[in-house]
Amino acid sequence: MIDRIRRLGYLAETAAPDVADAVRASLQKSIASGTDPDGKAWAPRKGGGTALQYAAKAVAVAPIGTRVFVRLSGVEARHHLGLARGGVVRRIIPVDRIPRAMAEDCIKAIADHFHFVMAGGV
Repeated sequence: MIDRIRRLGYLAETAAPDVADAVRASLQKSIASGTDPDGKAWAPRKGGGTALQYAAKAVAVAPIGTRVFVRLSGVEARHHLGLARGGVVRRIIPVDRIPRAMAEDCIKAIADHFHFVMAGGV
């Protein structure tokens, strides 16, 4: 039991790749549905059609140590900030807080690792 408790000290680092996968999946889902991470629909394009249809390719998610980094690049980053032509803001990644659905997915990934360690997994 003491060994299991000691291994909890490494829980964040061992869970980070699965948390990154959960974040990536959540972002891909919101992008595919044309919404920001909180579920608010993006403003429609003036000429019709799908806004930011290739945005998923511009999102990079990586676990580094105990943290998960999310980076947005290309023209999608300018749209995210409202700096693209037209000035329309279409949020792609979380800005000031983690959305509830994404947080729940992250908690599930961490809980899975916790249960694995406490069940005696290596």
